[in-house]
Amino acid sequence: MTDEAQTDPMQHAMAVQEKYRAMLMLMPGVVGLGVGLVHSSDTGTDEIGVIVLTDASAISSQTDPRKLIPKRIDGVPFDVQPAGPFTAFG
Repeated sequence: MTDEAQTDPMQHAMAVQEKYRAMLMLMPGVVGLGVGLVHSSDTGTDEIGVIVLTDASAISSQTDPRKLIPKRIDGVPFDVQPAGPFTAFG
C-alpha cells in the first residue's frame, strides 16, 4: 500500500475494496460494491468506507451479509445496504 493510500481515506477505502472484492462478491446476496460515505444506524456520517450492496431476496438468516461482514476491515468501515432493482437502459 502506498503512503498516499494510508493517508487519504478515499484511496485507502478503494484499496481495501479492491483487496476484498472477489471474496465479497462471492457472498450470497451481494450484488455490488462501492466507496462512499457510510451510514451508522440509518444516519449518514462523514466517514468514507466501503458500501456493500445486497439483494434482500437472495439473503437467508444464515447468509445475511450484515452478520458476516465485519463493521471494519483493515481500518475501513463497511456499510451493508439493500440495493433497489437494477435496470439496464440501452
